[in-house]
Amino acid sequence: MPAEPQNSSPTSSSSSEPGKKPRKPRGIIASYRLPEHKPKLIDRDVTEAEVTAKDNAQGAAQSTAKTERRTADKLLADIVAGRLDIQLAADKEWPWTTREHDVIRAQFKLPLTRPMTE
Repeated sequence: MPAEPQNSSPTSSSSSEPGKKPRKPRGIIASYRLPEHKPKLIDRDVTEAEVTAKDNAQGAAQSTAKTERRTADKLLADIVAGRLDIQLAADKEWPWTTREHDVIRAQFKLPLTRPMTE
């Protein structure tokens, strides 16, 4: 009498044991499929001039972005330097040694227990 083939699925072997949950199969689940990718159809050929024009437009946009970023960085550095000048002037006007100046020093974001440093 030939031997019966054994079912090798992971869920069948654990289902015979009462009280245990069936194990999930490891690896990629066979029923999961990615949707098929269908590329857009192009009605015409793209000319070399169109590719060059798009490349030039992108390069100009990147150049403009770099220039604007550098300008913004310079403006920010000027603002930080101006803020430091104001804080140092306020530190001289309202020294940290006098407790009555704590409110004003806090408004200028100056330390209350020491002089302002650069």
